[in-house]
Amino acid sequence: MKKLLFVMFIVSFMLTGVMTSYASQGDARDNGKVKVENTQPQKAISTPIWVKKKDKTQDSASKSQLVALLLAVFLGTLGIHRFYLGYTTRGIVMLLLATVGGIFFGIGTLVAFVMSIIDIINIATGKLKPKDGSEYNPTL
Repeated sequence: MKKLLFVMFIVSFMLTGVMTSYASQGDARDNGKVKVENTQPQKAISTPIWVKKKDKTQDSASKSQLVALLLAVFLGTLGIHRFYLGYTTRGIVMLLLATVGGIFFGIGTLVAFVMSIIDIINIATGKLKPKDGSEYNPTL
């Protein structure tokens, strides 16, 4: 069985070598005609009609201040509200502080809790908005 696989590999390798040699000879068989290469920049491939492009304003406008506030109140220490608002790096930091930070005498969890209290105040007052700077769709 191993010999058969080896032979198949060698044959396929040889065939690809033959195909590439024919392709490279194609340029030499043009009977000395000079080819003019296209110096124009290539046009970018457009997106097909059936694929809808994401509208950034539509995606961020759907962020609700009430949902962000509720996430901050109930899951604030884990940083879930930060993920919802688009601040993924800050959300990961809060999540790691709340989970792994509890190993070191709970200091990390305490820091994440204080950060979530600050975020609750900022969301309620409207100072903490979605990352792209858009306004909340339904405000408080």
